[in-house]
Amino acid sequence: MAVTATPKLPAWVTMTTIAQGDSIFNTVSCQKCHGKDGEGAANGPNLTTGKWEHGSVTYADFVATITSGVQALLTDDQVKAVGAYVYSLTHK
Repeated sequence: MAVTATPKLPAWVTMTTIAQGDSIFNTVSCQKCHGKDGEGAANGPNLTTGKWEHGSVTYADFVATITSGVQALLTDDQVKAVGAYVYSLTHK
């Protein structure tokens, strides 16, 4: 039986930061545009499809997009946590 290697996660993508990002995403303005659990809404794309409109589906691109986009006055650590959550949505 072949063993499949688990891909290495970016440093900031942990179960803790994903949970923090989930909480921020679904209680701050992110979910207003991107829908509950990132499944899309009338004015924001679905983030669970594995496709990304701005760059590739890397953690760094998610953080850059959140930082340059509508970030609702998030701290740097909150941006990184939301990036970890979005990364988890696109890398299931």
